[in-house]
Amino acid sequence: MSTRHGKRGRDLREFPLELQRAAAVRARNGLDPVECLKKLEGHVFGVHLKDIDSIGNTKADDLVVGTGKINFPAIFSELNRQKFSGMFSIERENNWYNNVPDVVATVKYFKEQTSKL
Repeated sequence: MSTRHGKRGRDLREFPLELQRAAAVRARNGLDPVECLKKLEGHVFGVHLKDIDSIGNTKADDLVVGTGKINFPAIFSELNRQKFSGMFSIERENNWYNNVPDVVATVKYFKEQTSKL
């Protein structure tokens, strides 16, 4: 099987996983973020950290990571199993003009959870 590469030489089958979107459509489409990670093993180079207030609602509000419905301990465990070494990014659009405390809380939660692995 040949591999397609983009302008920068990256395998075009690699992409960031948007956990919030995967979780938001999970109930309707049967998607589970952990199962998505398992199926995409070796092809995810970045993960957006974002939480939501309800699963299966495409208009769900985003929340500080760890305060909503997404099962981040299971996600972090799966990424650890895969020896994921990609980038994590924090998104907090609902509090755009005052999101620094939310980002700090997310970093704290991330460190707490990943220290247990």
